[in-house]
Amino acid sequence: MYRQTDLASMVPRIRARINRLSSSRSHKKEPSAGASHAGPSCRLKLIEGMRAYLALWVVLCHVLWMSGYTEDVLSGLTKLLVQGRCAVDVFIIISGFVIFFVLDHQRESWRPFIVRRFFRLFPLFFILFLAAIVVSGLTSWNVAYVARYWAPDQVQYMIALMDSWWQNLHWHLPLHLLMLHGTVPQTVLPDSPGAFLIPGWSVSLEWQFYLVAPLAFFLATSRKALHRTGLCLASALLFIAARKVFPFVNFGAALPGFHGISVMSSNGMPFSISAMRTLRA
Repeated sequence: MYRQTDLASMVPRIRARINRLSSSRSHKKEPSAGASHAGPSCRLKLIEGMRAYLALWVVLCHVLWMSGYTEDVLSGLTKLLVQGRCAVDVFIIISGFVIFFVLDHQRESWRPFIVRRFFRLFPLFFILFLAAIVVSGLTSWNVAYVARYWAPDQVQYMIALMDSWWQNLHWHLPLHLLMLHGTVPQTVLPDSPGAFLIPGWSVSLEWQFYLVAPLAFFLATSRKALHRTGLCLASALLFIAARKVFPFVNFGAALPGFHGISVMSSNGMPFSISAMRTLRA
């Protein structure tokens, strides 16, 4: 039997033990500040999820095109369904915003950023590119099948384009290995951005943006007004030069081109950084 004095002396020790246990559990549940920035909690799930709907819009647009439903045939709201370029522009702007958001949270240098992004893009892309070369005969079959819906000049154009893919295969392979096939003008190498794997032009555009994104982020977040102003001016000059000076690149796949400037202009302006700061807070 314990005496009353013994029980009284044990109470503070029991309380101290309970406090230590509760404090250790709370530390395990609460992530550190660094982990919260680098972990999945910094992902913008709603904004990123919007890209899935935009991708479905692009798929539907291509299905309608291949079925002969063009802007000339449709009218009213249904005409919007074949405006796939609108979905592409919004998709690219969102993607650029998300990359800047990641850079703002993770604060990593150029090398680890570009290595992670390379292995995120290249393995699957190049496997699909090689597979597209192997099954390129199906593309010819598709063109022959949809000829009933297409105008004769469209069919001839696609046949000539596919012939040029094989004639220039020795150039397409190294350019796709570097993921810089989207930088080659049409006058230098016909349809370099879309050779064999037509959607591959967007992979090249994305890779080009990854190469310059850390520098653009540094300038956009710099405390020096000269850096921020210089970035905005550079984006504006690239926008003008892509239309007046630079040669035409198919699909607008070069970074200074039609789609690329959407990424740069949506992220280079100071207000985009302010929005990211607000979201993080």
